[in-house]
Amino acid sequence: MKRPGLLAEIECQNRGALFFGCSTAGEISGVQVTDDSLVLTSVLFERTKIRAASVDLATAGGSAAAGEALAAALPASLPEAGKLNHVLVLADGLATNGSQLVDAMVAHLPASVIVAGGLAGDGGRFAETLVLADGAARPGTVVALGFYGEDLSVGCSAFGGWDHSARSAASRNPAATSSMSWMANPH
Repeated sequence: MKRPGLLAEIECQNRGALFFGCSTAGEISGVQVTDDSLVLTSVLFERTKIRAASVDLATAGGSAAAGEALAAALPASLPEAGKLNHVLVLADGLATNGSQLVDAMVAHLPASVIVAGGLAGDGGRFAETLVLADGAARPGTVVALGFYGEDLSVGCSAFGGWDHSARSAASRNPAATSSMSWMANPH
């Protein structure tokens, strides 16, 4: 993500897309696990609307304050899309207290909203982690995507298991259940 011109090249090929992502401790593509590569996923929703919010941890005053600011930046509903359904959050893995961040977000979002995400990594180096938001990959950043409407069914995985957390077992829009990782088209 630090290669000069890389993000501009990707954005040029995907005009109008909302870019979202982070550095990792390894990338998964299909059945391959690699290091020092880039994995992109493009998602287009028929009815689900997306809004992004980001904060700088230092400016926000820490992880809990960043969580509160992100929750406040994502409206509880959008007139054209309906209620906030899910929030996907990515944060600097070295500078963020994940528990404080998530606790603050959950405390300031509607109870029905599912919050999931992760902390950026950098392999085993523990030197610098990057979060892609607002067209740039940088350290010290937390970004959240808010997904709006009833047409998205969300499931979460943790500790090797799978828990389907959505309101119903089947989405009313099966095409909207694609995996979300790097890019989402908000249009």
